[in-house]
Amino acid sequence: MDDDTRSTSRTQPAEPPQSDSPRASIGMVVYFSSASENTARFMERCRLEDLGITTRRIPLRAADAPLRVDVPYVLVVPTYGGGDIDKAVPPQVRRFLGQPEHARLLIGVIAAGNTNFGEAYGMAGDLIADRYHVPFLFRFELMGTPSDEQAMRTGLVRFFREVPTADVAPDASAQSTRPARSAQSVQPTQSTQSLASAPSPSDLSTPSATSVISTTSPGAIMMPIAHHNPSRSPKKAVAPNTPGEAGDPTRDPHALNAMLGLYDADGRIQFDKDKQAERAYVTGHVAANTMRFVSTAERLDYLIGHGYYEADVFRAYSPDFLDRFYARVESCGFEFDTFLGAFKFATSYALKTFDGTQYLEDFPQRAAAVALALAGGDEKRATEFFEEIIARRFQPATPTFLNLGKAQRGEAVSCFLVRIEDNMESISRGINAALQLSKRGGGVALLLSNLRELDAPIKHIEHQSSGVVPVMKLLEDSFSYANQLGARQGAGAVYLNAHHPDILRFLDTKRENADEKIRIKTLALGVVVPDVTFELAKRKQPMALFSPYDVERVYGLPFADISVSERYDEMVADERIRKTYIDARKFFTTLAELQFESGYPYLMFEDTVNRANPIAGRVTMSNLCSEILQVQEPSAYHEDLSYAHVGRDVSCNLGSLNIAHAMDGDLAATVETAIRALTAVAERTSIDCVPSIRRANEEGHAIGLGQMNLHGFLAREGIHYGSEESIDFTDMYFMTVAYHAYRTSHLLAVEHGRPFARFGESAYARPAGEGNYFDRYIDGTQPLEPATERVRTLFERCGVAIPTADDWRALQRDVLRDGLYNQNLQAVPPTGSISYINGATSSIHPIASKIEIRKEGKIGRVYYPAAFMTNDNLEYFQDAYEIGWKKIIDVYAAATRHVDQGLSLTLFFPDTATTRDINQAQIYAWRKGIKTLYYIRIRQQALAGTETAGCVSCML
Repeated sequence: MDDDTRSTSRTQPAEPPQSDSPRASIGMVVYFSSASENTARFMERCRLEDLGITTRRIPLRAADAPLRVDVPYVLVVPTYGGGDIDKAVPPQVRRFLGQPEHARLLIGVIAAGNTNFGEAYGMAGDLIADRYHVPFLFRFELMGTPSDEQAMRTGLVRFFREVPTADVAPDASAQSTRPARSAQSVQPTQSTQSLASAPSPSDLSTPSATSVISTTSPGAIMMPIAHHNPSRSPKKAVAPNTPGEAGDPTRDPHALNAMLGLYDADGRIQFDKDKQAERAYVTGHVAANTMRFVSTAERLDYLIGHGYYEADVFRAYSPDFLDRFYARVESCGFEFDTFLGAFKFATSYALKTFDGTQYLEDFPQRAAAVALALAGGDEKRATEFFEEIIARRFQPATPTFLNLGKAQRGEAVSCFLVRIEDNMESISRGINAALQLSKRGGGVALLLSNLRELDAPIKHIEHQSSGVVPVMKLLEDSFSYANQLGARQGAGAVYLNAHHPDILRFLDTKRENADEKIRIKTLALGVVVPDVTFELAKRKQPMALFSPYDVERVYGLPFADISVSERYDEMVADERIRKTYIDARKFFTTLAELQFESGYPYLMFEDTVNRANPIAGRVTMSNLCSEILQVQEPSAYHEDLSYAHVGRDVSCNLGSLNIAHAMDGDLAATVETAIRALTAVAERTSIDCVPSIRRANEEGHAIGLGQMNLHGFLAREGIHYGSEESIDFTDMYFMTVAYHAYRTSHLLAVEHGRPFARFGESAYARPAGEGNYFDRYIDGTQPLEPATERVRTLFERCGVAIPTADDWRALQRDVLRDGLYNQNLQAVPPTGSISYINGATSSIHPIASKIEIRKEGKIGRVYYPAAFMTNDNLEYFQDAYEIGWKKIIDVYAAATRHVDQGLSLTLFFPDTATTRDINQAQIYAWRKGIKTLYYIRIRQQALAGTETAGCVSCML
């Protein structure tokens, strides 16, 4: 138990005396234990039956006879999901509590957990206590300690003696802690669908208020207390002296925002309350806590003079221009669409005083600082950048929007990809890169496919290698250590080829019951899957795993640089290459099982990626969000870790278009401005701590233009996500964006007088008609006109011209003559925070919930309505679980063919899904040309019998 949950009582009541004689039961404990048996072993050691406490176990397998309980009981439950609220409560426990009688008889909950997950420690207890209004009595870690056992025994005896259980009734009893449920208090379903409308952990009272027994005082009494739910009394985020909000629900932004979950008298969702919440928050809390200045000049002087703004950014412009520029900034009349947008900007992006008490920027001022920093003294570009951002047509990624213009800042780059080769020097450099890059605020992915397997030889001595798992543990610890000044833990991912001999050990590290010596808690896993893996599974043949050590000795190339699909039969027949075999179908089943448990691993379809890759070389891995797909080159090192050869690794310079606003404006101009802005990020970034990343960035100027708000736009236009019209629009839109992205990159090559390095080896430089990248747009392979009249009319109404074959032919000629400045141009990330401040739906996937519930810091629940949703167009806002994975893949496939890198694709499944369903989706995605799969999300079953009547999200 963590410190916050320790009792202040110094009294240590003696444990009740034991007796060998039979005794009447004083109470019942029902518990569940996973296949790891941790909770079961703890319960055995507690010897509760000796104290007259009956224990019953919830069956692990659905085929077993269900447990039936007809007396009041305390529930003991382990926490699943590795910190993910979606999976915290085991499904077997959900089914058990789904019986109304079982829900009625529950009088308390005890939870096991893992302290490595911080606030999520024992989360299952938090969720169940809040849902059923019972006390959260105790939490313990994993298999518990002797002091946990003693506390459990003494505390439960006291609890059962002091809490009468005979009077438990369907509603409430004199002794019950359950408040009556109000039919008027309706709540939207969480986007995570974890417990129907279950609260997020931040909605629960603090552990010190809800945990009523201490591991440090084993005899402390368990006292049932009324379970406090902060969502009923929202915390105000305003300063104490801010008038007009505290106690006044008509002006309290959190109370107003919460009314999104309440129908009005006519049974309609109160969307207007969220806008009122936004205005109350901005004009109340934000205004009261914003530092005021007489003029823009005074403001800039103060911010530069006190070390808040980077002086060189503003010195690049004349005072006259800054006066005109900021006159436009201050007069733009910007407002957020939603309360969450305003709240997210204020808490996550706005510049604040060093003590954090006052705001120094609003959204237009942040956009202005970013635009000025990107333009580097070019007044025209600064104005263009600002206009696109303030109109919310283009939004730089969080690292760029958060950091640029500030004197105290991190990098403007979103993430990094680093190869590790099969030698100690490269492993050491990889760990150092993880530390250095994580410290600078970026997510880091590393390739492990080249490392020799467990028991491979070292210096020709057999059975010496430790394999990939110890390296994974070192990397996980590195990300935990380099925690960005304590603000948050670093984020990392590792990728391994499916045909690596350590692949099953690699996957086992994410299992719930994995040994702690190998268990990976926070590191994300990705698997690189070649075509041959699918073919072997289709033919029901065994799947060979090849020794990277032997492959490199035979071919003279690292394992990752070999096409397993092309060389598979050759490597199987080569006796010089050691190999083991596993069942290919069982391998895919294992992938699906793990994705059920944890959402991991990500999948990268290697051959699909490399067939579509226009750049010379092989793509061997992806990033933390699975949308970056770039060629890398291995580095070589001396024994002192200095570079013998600086290779090329990857940095991600990202930003996204808001599809709805981009279509409403001048799409061609928006794309050009966005490409120029992202190129400016690349040119102003130098990652000196990892020379291979710096080299690739300087030579390739690679960027990733993404998209968001597809579902919001389609719904606004009366088009169902996944329909023929939606696929048609996605195809035409992404083709048009691609054309203008390439057109702009060509202009940049002309302006700079050179293309990206190795342009001549790319598919862009091949002669027309001989495999040139643009041939498909000229030879009739790619349709150049909408297939539906609805989409044709939509483009015409928006004034967006779709490029013709002549346009593509002219672009091809220009590129063959002058080249492209950017090695890579497009990548679609899973936009999160930037979607909220833009009033958009995330990325190009469908919404996960009509009214999304977010956990935001200490204030708990915040509600976010889908973009453009009204009471009159609800039919167009089916959520991702209702739409289904097949239609989502169809939409992504239409976009994928026009994106030179990848798209972050999450698949959503109902709670009835099986591993077979997940495997079918993987196969369908592979056949449709999808390049990568990100998370797998399973809609969790609601705790039956506990749904609140009239819940907005459930009834729409």
